[in-house]
Amino acid sequence: MKNIKSKINFCADESFHIKNKNLIKNIQHYAYVNLKLDKFGTHENILKYIAMAKKLKKKIMLGCMVSSSLSIYPALRYFNNCNYYDLDGAYFLKKDRLRGITYRNGLAKINFKFY
Repeated sequence: MKNIKSKINFCADESFHIKNKNLIKNIQHYAYVNLKLDKFGTHENILKYIAMAKKLKKKIMLGCMVSSSLSIYPALRYFNNCNYYDLDGAYFLKKDRLRGITYRNGLAKINFKFY
C-alpha cells in the first residue's frame, strides 16, 4: 500500500481486525477502516478501536457480515462515530427476520420498534 499512488482512498477491511497483532502498522497506509462489529465483540472493544482509528486519523466505515437484521441493529449505536455505512448484510439473505431491515434504492429502512 505504501508504494501505490492513486487518487482512490483504500479501506482496510481484513487488516482491521482485533486479532491482527500488527494492526497499527498494517493500517497505516489506508485512509479508511471497515469497522465490523462481528470482528470486535464487546461494546468496550468497539469504542476502543473507534478511538484508535480516529487517533490515527482514519475515516470509519461501519460494516457488517452477511447476517440477519437482528445482528445489524446493534450497529446503530455507533452511527455518530462513523463516516460511511455498509450495512447490507440482511439484503443477501433469502429470508430475513420478521420486521427486518428492508432495502430499496440504496437506502435501508429500519422496520423494528425500539422500546
